[in-house]
Amino acid sequence: METAVSDEDNDDVPWVMVNEEDGNNMIYALIKTNGDVVLSLVKNGQKTTWNNQSSLDPFDEHAVDVSIVGENAKVWVDGTMYIDEDHADFDNISGYAGLYTHDSTGHFNSVAVLDVHRTN
Repeated sequence: METAVSDEDNDDVPWVMVNEEDGNNMIYALIKTNGDVVLSLVKNGQKTTWNNQSSLDPFDEHAVDVSIVGENAKVWVDGTMYIDEDHADFDNISGYAGLYTHDSTGHFNSVAVLDVHRTN
């Protein structure tokens, strides 16, 4: 993922959307223009955000991986884990995966969506 053009807002970068039901229920990750790695959970229109400061440049190309397994979510950038959080609602949102550019232009390369189901 790489930001090509960004508006003035720190969040105006490409987003990796995971488990998007609708605009009020979704999980997404991004790299802000200040380099922060962010994971956001929106449930019934209420947003909870986890933020990890970094020196990443969103205008460089990065491999962004997001994993949601049960109540746990992880975000890696270029193989380094930046976010590892537990929240009950991670397991309560299901939906589409997608790529989104919020008031920005971005590049996405080698996109893969894996749905792994465990069997006991």
